[in-house]
Amino acid sequence: MDSILVNESKSKNKVFKDKAIGIGAFIGGPLAAGYFFAENFKAINQPEKVKTTWFITILSTIAIFSIAFMIPEDSKFPNQLIPAIYTFIAYLLFKSHQEKEVLKKIESGATYHSWGRVIGAAILSLLITLVVMGIGIFTMIELEESQIASKQYGLTVKHEIEYNSSNLTEAEVDHIADGFIEHAFFDLDTAKYVYAEKAGNTYILYIPILEIYINDQETSRELKILRDKMDAYIKNKSVTIKLAVDSLDNVVETIE
Repeated sequence: MDSILVNESKSKNKVFKDKAIGIGAFIGGPLAAGYFFAENFKAINQPEKVKTTWFITILSTIAIFSIAFMIPEDSKFPNQLIPAIYTFIAYLLFKSHQEKEVLKKIESGATYHSWGRVIGAAILSLLITLVVMGIGIFTMIELEESQIASKQYGLTVKHEIEYNSSNLTEAEVDHIADGFIEHAFFDLDTAKYVYAEKAGNTYILYIPILEIYINDQETSRELKILRDKMDAYIKNKSVTIKLAVDSLDNVVETIE
């Protein structure tokens, strides 16, 4: 019992300095910064701020990584700026909310936490963040895959349209297929696959092509004509065709 009280007393007599919070936040993310702030608030006798600190930390972590995932791959925004930004914010928050009391604590005989404690807490925070993110991403992928549906069209040649049932109705997919049949894209020669999704008032139709047809003028011309015909056929919606190679993520040409 006495040893527990001694350890707790030692912990309250140590604080994290500005450089430790900056470096720790850069390595371990906002979760690490929240931990350092919470421990400092305990040490400077402001325990009422600990719960608020953790609440803001969790919300900030969710917001930061949500924004990071929403940044398009072709965006010119450098992703490496994100940790630099939240590290700078953590540094400013320490300066404005804790530095004065931390320095008073040091003057009264307290010491700074060791760099081993800083780096260890940062790495642990990073691991926790990665595990939680991994679980979240896996759950989202599983949920999205569970909503993927497909329909086939044609008696002898089976054409397929795959779509997310939470994004498109079956009636909309049937209408898209009718347009493909009307304009002979869904023909009696070669089975074709299309992935369809809706963004606002636009149907985005992903059509896989072979790598040899990248930048092929004749292929582009034919698909531009198809897009124009589909755009005219489908009322109240515009049509965009995206040509993809190997996977739907690898879009090599967008026809609008």
